[in-house]
Amino acid sequence: MKKLLSVLLLIAICLTSLSACGKSDTGSEPDADTSALVGGEVEDGGTESDPASIESTAGDTASGTASTGSTASDSTADSLRGTTVTFASWEDFNGTERANVIQKFTKETGIKVKVVPVTQNDYIVKMASRMNAGKSVDIFIDNQEFPRTLSFAQPITNAGIDVKDPKWNKTIVETSTINGNTYLINAQWDLKYFVLSYNKSLFEGITSPEDYVNQNNWTWDTFAKAAKAISGLGSEYVGAHFSTPIFMAAYGASYVKYDSSKQEFYRATDEAKFAEVWQYILDGQKAGYLNPTYNSAKLVAGTCGMSINDVFALQADGYYTSMKESDWGFTYLPKQNASDPDYPKGALMFAYGLMKGAPNPKAAGVFLNYYLDEKNWNFDNYFANSKAKEFANVLNKRLPESTDYMFICKGPLAITYTYGYSEIDKIFLKLNSSQLNKGVQQSKNKIENAVTKANDMLKAVK
Repeated sequence: MKKLLSVLLLIAICLTSLSACGKSDTGSEPDADTSALVGGEVEDGGTESDPASIESTAGDTASGTASTGSTASDSTADSLRGTTVTFASWEDFNGTERANVIQKFTKETGIKVKVVPVTQNDYIVKMASRMNAGKSVDIFIDNQEFPRTLSFAQPITNAGIDVKDPKWNKTIVETSTINGNTYLINAQWDLKYFVLSYNKSLFEGITSPEDYVNQNNWTWDTFAKAAKAISGLGSEYVGAHFSTPIFMAAYGASYVKYDSSKQEFYRATDEAKFAEVWQYILDGQKAGYLNPTYNSAKLVAGTCGMSINDVFALQADGYYTSMKESDWGFTYLPKQNASDPDYPKGALMFAYGLMKGAPNPKAAGVFLNYYLDEKNWNFDNYFANSKAKEFANVLNKRLPESTDYMFICKGPLAITYTYGYSEIDKIFLKLNSSQLNKGVQQSKNKIENAVTKANDMLKAVK
């Protein structure tokens, strides 16, 4: 059976997009690389909380558990001792477990790592500019941007990566294999699967998501029931916040899908699943208990009952770290129907690639093998608390190695976002559920034009 990969239009602004991003994204990339410790130089207008350059040193020691995973001590790594690998990221390296892993890598291999700050909002543009200016880094991140990243990617095998290694997620490998060359990888444990968070303090006297899960009755119907109860607490309350792309992704609907067997995108707004999901969203929006925009602050403030996002919510530097631990709950997304065999198992496409013009490609391969080996991470530091770590482990084990539930966002459509909405989102959110066909027709040309451009990107690689 051919594999169809749903491609969702996701906001490029981090506060309203999926949390593979980070909490904020307001800084800018320095014109030149800096070799500073965490909290180092940022461009004017940035802040100390923006991504800052970090360069590991062989003498540094890392906190957390000792490494028992890949040590990269083979002859390739030995020959690269004293060299530096560069990694472009917007993620937080200020005392996080990411920084710990990098420091351990340098201590064990002698290979330094320089994290080059590139803000998420304009990551694709900045990376293409770097390549054109002869300032390529070694490693880039693909955060639901495929196929746009192909313009500055080279085959990942040029880094010495074995794409047949079972630790790499099969769907990411298959998706990014064009004309026999594979461009992206990630490990199974690092996938960005979906999570529902809720504010326990609002559910006193109201059946909570966890209660419904324990009753084996957590469905779209009971999700709506819980959301209605929360919104009924007063005019300032909303039952649930979520971005429409995340909700579509979780239930197999999309503006665009990708057929990996044909290596092409196609418009998917005529599919029955698309209509089912949008009818549910619009009915809830009209009744006032669902707000299809993402706003984590309202959950923290106690004016929103539930919020849907991805596993970044469970991390130590995630969205809800300012909440009281006693107020913060998390669980599965609801089943669409009570008869469904399991809760949604979706994930976002989040991967790593090797940049064209990479100055140290072999060191990049050694680093990725180490960085993406879960044995080199101390997950007590990585997740917000022990319960978050345990639930993340449960979610990860439920997600198949090769799945139809791998969603690519932003990349194929590349449409401008304004205040958390895309042009296409706006078309549908103005409608009643009985007007869905009108939205399909109004969005048809925009989507098909975007699909043509995305397929042209694939043809350019072929």
